[in-house]
Amino acid sequence: MKLAVVAILGEENPERAATLFGADEALREQTGVAIDDVFFNFLISKSIETIHRCLDETSFNTAWQKGKKMSIDEVVKYVLGDN
Repeated sequence: MKLAVVAILGEENPERAATLFGADEALREQTGVAIDDVFFNFLISKSIETIHRCLDETSFNTAWQKGKKMSIDEVVKYVLGDN
């Protein structure tokens, strides 16, 4: 999903990026869409590792779960800053 790109670009705010990666994961699970591009998967993995190192475990998991629980409308508002 393109949310992963937004999350990667948002690495300067690791909590926001973790939320968006959580939302991206949930949307991919709901739609059954997989990321087949090896380089993109590598980039996502490295970005998540970087974000994870910037946050303590509780903060990372809280942000990730927040994203996973968002509806598509909530995700759009979050990305646009209307939250």
